[in-house]
Amino acid sequence: MGILKVTRLGLLGMLLAPISPGALAQANSGSGSDSALAEVIVTAQKREESIRDVPASIAVFSGTRLHEANINSTMDLQMATPSLSISHIDAQQFIFLRGLGSDLEGIGTEGSTAVNIDGVYLARPGSTFADFLDIERIEVARGPQGTLYGQNSVGGAINIVTVKPKKTFAADANLSFGNYDERRYEGELNVPIVTDELAARFAILKSRHEGYTQNVNALNNNHLGGADNVAARASILYTPTSDLSVLLSADYARDRGDITPYKAQAAGFAGDYGAVIPADPFRINSNLPTFLHTDDGGSTLTVNWDLGAATLTSLSAYRRNNEAFLEDVDGTEIAGMEVHWRQHQSQVSEELRLSSTTGGRFDWMTGLYYFRENSSADVLLLFGPQSPVAGPPGSSYGLRFPSAAHTTVYAAFTQETLHLTQRLSLTAGLRYGYEQKRAKVNDLEGEAYDSLVLLGATDDSRTWRSWTPNFIVGFQLTPLTNLYAKASKGFKSGGFNALTLQQPFEPESIWSYEGGAKAEWLDGRMLASLAGFYYTLSNQQLNTYVSPVTNIRNAAESRGHGAELEVTARPVSRLDMSLGLAYLVATFQRFNTTNPNDLGLGVIDLAGNSLRNAPKWSSSLSGRYKFPLRDGATLSLGGSVEYRSRVFFDQFNDPAVAQNALTLLNARLGYTSPSGRWDAALFGNNLTDKAYRVASYRIDVTGGNVLSFMAPPRTWGVQIGVRF
Repeated sequence: MGILKVTRLGLLGMLLAPISPGALAQANSGSGSDSALAEVIVTAQKREESIRDVPASIAVFSGTRLHEANINSTMDLQMATPSLSISHIDAQQFIFLRGLGSDLEGIGTEGSTAVNIDGVYLARPGSTFADFLDIERIEVARGPQGTLYGQNSVGGAINIVTVKPKKTFAADANLSFGNYDERRYEGELNVPIVTDELAARFAILKSRHEGYTQNVNALNNNHLGGADNVAARASILYTPTSDLSVLLSADYARDRGDITPYKAQAAGFAGDYGAVIPADPFRINSNLPTFLHTDDGGSTLTVNWDLGAATLTSLSAYRRNNEAFLEDVDGTEIAGMEVHWRQHQSQVSEELRLSSTTGGRFDWMTGLYYFRENSSADVLLLFGPQSPVAGPPGSSYGLRFPSAAHTTVYAAFTQETLHLTQRLSLTAGLRYGYEQKRAKVNDLEGEAYDSLVLLGATDDSRTWRSWTPNFIVGFQLTPLTNLYAKASKGFKSGGFNALTLQQPFEPESIWSYEGGAKAEWLDGRMLASLAGFYYTLSNQQLNTYVSPVTNIRNAAESRGHGAELEVTARPVSRLDMSLGLAYLVATFQRFNTTNPNDLGLGVIDLAGNSLRNAPKWSSSLSGRYKFPLRDGATLSLGGSVEYRSRVFFDQFNDPAVAQNALTLLNARLGYTSPSGRWDAALFGNNLTDKAYRVASYRIDVTGGNVLSFMAPPRTWGVQIGVRF
């Protein structure tokens, strides 16, 4: 089905469908109707705006929606958000939007889709793993974000917005218990200290669950992939006058669980030594005591000063991230391959922004941005006597890559909107970025793990400069219908492979073109948005396993086009429904390369192959109906159906390295007391117990074996909430 046909169906759906996208987002008609949806305010353009007025494709999840859908982390977002795919590998996750993303590991790289918390960019993929805590909303902005955001991104941005201190006292607690010994305790406390001037807010979280994979090894029998998390956040808001606000916040998250294990699909080389792979996708026979330890946190100072005609904003932040894990790469009971990983990172950033007051004929915003990151890592690959890697037969061998990387970014940006008439507006933006990276990588090898020999080293630096413009035409067709067309450029700098000795890889850039419509109907009871897009991506950064390490290179050119339809509705006062539908075709246009798992083919042309993590179709349909009881209490029944067509996890479109089409069912039965002070619910996710992959690789050093990371199986439990 072509994009034009999808667009026509989307326009028809906007007129007829009483349903909406993965967020139970809400829209406002201003009609005053009791059944009207509440207005959704977003800050995707660094201003508070109604989502109906933002000329971009955005999915929004309120904190209530996250709680009711049992979405506790960014990893949980993907099936509920069409166009979003997330791969979970080792201690990191890699985010793809509209097929745009990267799975580059190591401190010399970064993601193609940015994750920001309260406006602060999270540079390391491991920093995005932490459980959600005290969230006001999450915005998933699709398409390149190359003008107003501190760090460029070619795919889009996930913006996490936390709850800020309020002027009134409030406290609440939420408990959750489920299978796999899941326990989750969360509490928030809001305290006014000085009336209308000083308030503080505190939030704390403790969560754990057993791993979903059973290790059947006789010497190491336990569950793998479990979590043991603690997180906390404290914030204080000072508003000495109506023109000035100062917000200071600090957060910390810690996980002392276990790493999600590799699941081998076949024994590969390990079969030569008698290894047997359990058929159950959630059973593994591993000889190693694997673990995962992460620590992440930071502090942010946000100052907003209303100058009358403009507002001055300063956003200062410091963050740290530490990771350590041990992984059994072969996923079997033999002494094959293992990875020891230690990584330390710190970053500081400053954004200074001046924004005009809206409502006039001319709106503008301008700013400066600074970012600095220092990272170090020590990665040790151990190949045991039953591994096929170099060394005398029956001997062990080690590869160690100590590395350090430093990144400095300076940027200046501006965006102006001219309202030519009450209906027609023109917007132009531009960002200039200067980015310097320096990396040092050592290559140590040998048979004695405690005395590896230095065989080589790289110490190099590169500087990249970029101009990323943004152009938008907006037209108000009716007071409740907005149309827009936009063209924008995104840029992602080059970098260094810290997992081997390799020349730096080059930047990737994108031009994206998008047109859309957003409309509100039925007296404020339905909001619909439709977006169509087309993009060209140059020099895409790709990761390929080449025995026994990874190689990063640039693909020549890729293209993508598609459409997204989202509708939120309250057809009757007790029923909320939500639908999201995305269609995507994203392929390589020019890319000649070799497949390390089939070198006999020589150089092959991958033109026409699908990009990784780019499902042709993805959708999410959810709903909730409330039943009022005689005593004033409320019973609610809700659920969702989520679908995703087949995705490939490598550029070679190997059917063995893919996840077939998938449908998931989730449900929730809730009760709210007459006073609204407490509630309870039963929930179930993946009710049909589908076994599916979130990442998969074919690695030549394991005999061409396919190794996968599995998503959680069926989970269920009970939630209890209390408010004071």
